[in-house]
Amino acid sequence: MPRGRRTNSVRVEERLVKTLEADGTVTPDGRLSVQIPFALSPGKHRVVVVIDEYDLPTACLTEESFPIIDPGPWLRDLPLGREDLYCDAGR
Repeated sequence: MPRGRRTNSVRVEERLVKTLEADGTVTPDGRLSVQIPFALSPGKHRVVVVIDEYDLPTACLTEESFPIIDPGPWLRDLPLGREDLYCDAGR
């Protein structure tokens, strides 16, 4: 399922029920915060929360935090020419 915000409105028992799919943040004290992308009257509302166990990344990798694997020095005569890497068909 593609990630992102989706909204929908339906009538249930003469009430307008809005659904929202969005990313939220849970704080260490258990509070959930979600940015509502549509007008909603302030106050208490009945909500249903579905938790997807997939955690969103909190930060992107930077050049400084990118893991480095050092294989050591390269061989002087290591064949890295096109003809060495590909067969006669060129692939």
